[in-house]
Amino acid sequence: MKFLKLCLTGIFGFGALMFLLVMCASMEDKPSADQPKKTNTDPKVAVAPSRSNKVAGAPSRPDKVDWNIKDPDAITNGNIPLAVEYIKSRNSANVGTTADAASVLKTPWKYYGKMLCFTCDVGVVEDQPEESDLSKLLGGGETSEVVIETADGSIVDLFAMESSGKLKKGETTRVCGLPVGRTEVTNAVGGKFTHLIVVGFIQ
Repeated sequence: MKFLKLCLTGIFGFGALMFLLVMCASMEDKPSADQPKKTNTDPKVAVAPSRSNKVAGAPSRPDKVDWNIKDPDAITNGNIPLAVEYIKSRNSANVGTTADAASVLKTPWKYYGKMLCFTCDVGVVEDQPEESDLSKLLGGGETSEVVIETADGSIVDLFAMESSGKLKKGETTRVCGLPVGRTEVTNAVGGKFTHLIVVGFIQ
């Protein structure tokens, strides 16, 4: 039943989620009047290599990150691009601490800036091509989405800065990344499930 729930969630909720991602990506592409224009617009610069342990090519940045802790919705709070820059600037990807998904889902803002790992069976795995909306949102290159449901019933939705490789639905995997909030995804029968959104990598 858990996998059925995940599959229904992935199939019927992914369209709505991607629509919101398009809006988020388009907002990021438009600098505000009081914001300096970004000088690095090449999506191929500082892209995480598939299944690597490091992200190369990005300059170091200050440790202070202005995470949006007021809006818990990962699709609207602007934390996804912040997480991408955080990962690139610190030249790290897969090093993380095993966490309790239910606790993180309940109060994700308490875990912003912390690399966390979760392990369970894959319910949904989808790759996105370069220049797709998800790819642009995650800094360019190959990207994928992996949805798992942990033993306590919490749904972790990884926006991976890499291809899913040979990973298949039903396999056990470990995902590591920065939590950026949660969002609700509509299922087949009209209900909604809350996903913990994590930006990072597949181990």
